[in-house]
Amino acid sequence: NADLLFIDGTPDKEEDKVGKSFVSAKGDLFEKMLNAIDLKKDDIFIANAIPWRPPGNRYPTEEEIKICRPFILNLIKILMPKIIVCLGEVSTSQILDLKHSFAKKRGKWHFLKSNSINDFDSEYNPYVLPTLNISYLLARPDMKRQAWEDMKLLRDKIREI
Repeated sequence: NADLLFIDGTPDKEEDKVGKSFVSAKGDLFEKMLNAIDLKKDDIFIANAIPWRPPGNRYPTEEEIKICRPFILNLIKILMPKIIVCLGEVSTSQILDLKHSFAKKRGKWHFLKSNSINDFDSEYNPYVLPTLNISYLLARPDMKRQAWEDMKLLRDKIREI
């Protein structure tokens, strides 16, 4: 019943070990971000764009991103969320079929085109918001201001719909 789907990139070392998204420092920061816009983890559905941690924590290959895309699209078909939040470049690449730089997509509303997914009702066009990955924010705290601007966009869209 979640109207909000958050799609993270790949699991980090701790998440991979525990088998659960957003644990330890990453989980703490994510919860603070949600709480700042009056959301809780129970209010949302969380998925990983790629459910495994690539060896050596390397960036996923284009092939790995493409292989996992149908699974995420099927999840969207099942959930039919009103809003999809892509956390980072990997999930944005999967959902919006990124052909331009992530920086140009981040912090702006997009639509998931129903014709990009077979068997979707042509009326179904969820809002998609690309924002920064939580792991990236932990490594680059100076970027939290941009993430906060994105969270305010999300908060406003939730109020709007």
